[in-house]
Amino acid sequence: MQRPTRIPIFGIACLIFGGLILLQNFGQLGSALIGPDGVQAPTANESSGQMGNAMRDTTLAIQAAMKEPIYRIGMGLKAVVSLLMAGALIAAGVGLLRGQSWSLRLAKIWAIYAIASGVVVTALQSVYIVPNMPDNPAIPGMAGAMYFGMVFMLVLMCIFPLLLIFVLPSRKVTAYLNRSSNEPAPTHLEAAPAIRDQPPTASHTPASPPAHPPVSAADQTWRDDPWNAPESK
Repeated sequence: MQRPTRIPIFGIACLIFGGLILLQNFGQLGSALIGPDGVQAPTANESSGQMGNAMRDTTLAIQAAMKEPIYRIGMGLKAVVSLLMAGALIAAGVGLLRGQSWSLRLAKIWAIYAIASGVVVTALQSVYIVPNMPDNPAIPGMAGAMYFGMVFMLVLMCIFPLLLIFVLPSRKVTAYLNRSSNEPAPTHLEAAPAIRDQPPTASHTPASPPAHPPVSAADQTWRDDPWNAPESK
């Protein structure tokens, strides 16, 4: 059975996304452990202009949120679990490339977790970061833009998990993965076919000795003692 094209595509995508998620959550875990001091404030040059003011206000809001124990602990736990799930996503990618049926279930588990964690992070940010945004007359409606940006990022984050749940497990993919997992591993040495007993052919049958005519008593006596053989009439 030929391997469907979407299996290597999703397998490679799982490896790429898994590596990126590992790097991202290592940074989030470090920020949660360090606290507000782990959030780097923009420099004077970066703070100039409207975009610079937005970056400065966002950094100040994140620093204020990191002072809240619930937000800090929640983001730290999310980073730890996401590191483990990123490893599961990488394992699912390897399993897809090797044609293992368990990789499909593992990819679905990660997808469900990714959607749930995205919703939780968006809720934490909307509760602890957006209210801490300073009022800046130069940037009206900054809080509304933050809400829109968080929802937009949540939608983007859910695209790949939704593809894993609804697009990857097609009938061909499921049949191929189940068939590949049920096939026995090939062996290098194969048993030799059994040799059945066959009746001997004419070429293998030994030749029977030629039949001799019956010997009379007189002839037998002559053979044993030719001097005392009876005279022939």
